[in-house]
Amino acid sequence: MNELSNYLIDNLVLDFRGDVDMETLNELLLRDGSQLAHDLRARLISQDGVDDFLLVLADCLKDFLREGISEELVTEQIGMYVNA
Repeated sequence: MNELSNYLIDNLVLDFRGDVDMETLNELLLRDGSQLAHDLRARLISQDGVDDFLLVLADCLKDFLREGISEELVTEQIGMYVNA
């Protein structure tokens, strides 16, 4: 069972449900007001959308499924995305 569990975790797809679009993110980021929110908003605007951001974030977070995903980890990964 460990081998099966490992296989399933390694092949798990992480996705976001709901309306995660530029309008929604823009509203959330404007309300946040932090420097990271400002930097992310600028990057998303310059890249014309959120699709690449969501794919990269989901891919990075997948590496932490075994340990657990927290708000702090998501914020850290967003910071890494903005600075990449």
